[in-house]
Amino acid sequence: MKQPYSLLIGLVLTCVLAIWPANKLSAQTYEQMTNLPTLYVDVANKAAVTDKKVWKTATMTLVEASGQTTASMKIRCRGNSTFTASKLKLAYRMKFDEPIALLGEGHATAHNWVLMANAYDKTMLRNALTSNVLASFLGMPFCPGAKFVDLVLNGTYQGTYQITDHPEANDGRLDLGSELDSKVADRGYFLEADGWEDHKCFKTKTNQVPVRVHSPKDGEYTNTQITYIERFVNQFETALMGNDYRDPEKGYRALVDSVSLANLYIGTEMCANPDGFYSMYMYKKAGDNHLYFGPMWDYDIAYGNDYRKGDTSESLMSDIGFGVARTWWARMWGDPWFRQLINRRWKELVAQGIEAHLLAKVDEMAAEIEESQKLNYKKHSLTTVVYHECVTHSTYAEYVADLKNFITKHTAFLTKTFDLKAAEPVTEEDGKFKFIDNYYYRIKNANNNHYVDISGQSSASGAMVCTWEENTAWLSQQWTIRSVGGEYVQFINRLSGMALNDPTPGTTMSSTQLNVVAADSTSDSQLWQVVDANGTGVYNIINKKTQFGMNNNAGSSENGNKVISYTSDARNATSLNRQWYILPYEVNTDDILHGGGEDEDIPEDLNKDGVVDSQDAMRIYEYIQNH
Repeated sequence: MKQPYSLLIGLVLTCVLAIWPANKLSAQTYEQMTNLPTLYVDVANKAAVTDKKVWKTATMTLVEASGQTTASMKIRCRGNSTFTASKLKLAYRMKFDEPIALLGEGHATAHNWVLMANAYDKTMLRNALTSNVLASFLGMPFCPGAKFVDLVLNGTYQGTYQITDHPEANDGRLDLGSELDSKVADRGYFLEADGWEDHKCFKTKTNQVPVRVHSPKDGEYTNTQITYIERFVNQFETALMGNDYRDPEKGYRALVDSVSLANLYIGTEMCANPDGFYSMYMYKKAGDNHLYFGPMWDYDIAYGNDYRKGDTSESLMSDIGFGVARTWWARMWGDPWFRQLINRRWKELVAQGIEAHLLAKVDEMAAEIEESQKLNYKKHSLTTVVYHECVTHSTYAEYVADLKNFITKHTAFLTKTFDLKAAEPVTEEDGKFKFIDNYYYRIKNANNNHYVDISGQSSASGAMVCTWEENTAWLSQQWTIRSVGGEYVQFINRLSGMALNDPTPGTTMSSTQLNVVAADSTSDSQLWQVVDANGTGVYNIINKKTQFGMNNNAGSSENGNKVISYTSDARNATSLNRQWYILPYEVNTDDILHGGGEDEDIPEDLNKDGVVDSQDAMRIYEYIQNH
């Protein structure tokens, strides 16, 4: 009786398996989905991975043409903007129980790896193109690798991902020139100018740049070590921002590795990454009193892929990029040595074919992921703007074409710009504000990009001063500048003829809103000193009477936000709310032409017909800037 019963059970099982849906069986099989490797991650109990701090136990199976690799690991989410703005395609950190060589021979064998989602980049190529391809072309010692894969998490397809190195100091990655000895002060340190400040950071004394220590890790360094590295970074910054910064021995040059300095800067400008100085890696080697720059990391909003900065194909990130560390690079441009260094290195790279190399690699990588990207965009939208993307297209090829066009246009811009900067004379007057008295200016806040305006466009004395989005038809957003006593100026509103005024009672800071009153050049509350903030083309505007600075209240971008009188101190160099662009707008034909507040002869060839038009005014403006 037992044998027929067993046969019956076997027959039933055979029938069930024959009719069982194929997708149910697929959970037990690991197949390569496209020409790319497929990475399967199975979390214990199929738990969801949605947290940046909680590690989940999992098993990885990597399926590629050469075979399968299986390993035990832990996984969690990673990223800052990636985590908050792209919930449909998250990025991940992977920590393996045993070191593993996920990128193959010649790359690191390590515990820690990153799965980049590239969710903000429709080409999904920008990170690999920059951190790996461009960095390698520049000759940087550690270039995070790039291996594209199709990711399946807990049996569900997630999209096209990129396996890359975790930025860290260990064998096969960043070499700090020392063993990680917890007792030694003069050891290797891996650092980041970290605008996110989502980990423990110290801030530099002069420019308040937040610096995170990645190695040794938080909690593993001693008080002596943190004091040592803080002092080291502050020594560099003090030398850079000091009066002798151009001196080869007293200035910053003696404290930096010039090769990595040039390569990191050029790499950042080549890809036009607006976050390039917001999150910027640096390191110090053991027994080496120089600051090194790199590696390159996180470039999904580079190459014109961030609408916040508009068209960046003809812009320098040291002029417009995010991050307080940008002030360092802006300062270096005032040094003829830096200008020559960058231009010389750039010419070398152009001669070596940097543009053609990048364009060829874009084509190569786009072809590599062609099959995978089609699958990716069946799951994720190809036409929905994610985060700060600038444009949408209906085809993947159009996004790739945009990337290539940007590279070509931006390369030409950098060639022209670096050459011009190298040829510019440098004088002690660099950074000093110069203006034309008969010109209307607009004053734009460096934080909210709104213009200094009059509340309600009032012409009354006592009307309050605010910031408002640009309206070129509003005369209330236009100001003439009058020199008073050489060092100070008045700002006169075009609409009302009233002067910008600080009504703060006494000299006690009270965040008083500025107003406009009848112009009186003898009133110190109407007199302002315009001070170069940090060498980046922005200015602090300081009142003579109160010694307080003009400030965009609380950093708000609301129309009508108060412009207030606020503390003036070391943060003038770093606080965007205290920084203002003073932009020439339109000639004032009612006034006599003279420059800089002092009567001077204007060459006749700049205004031959005696009629002042905008082109005449701009030629005169340029003349004054250069004389």
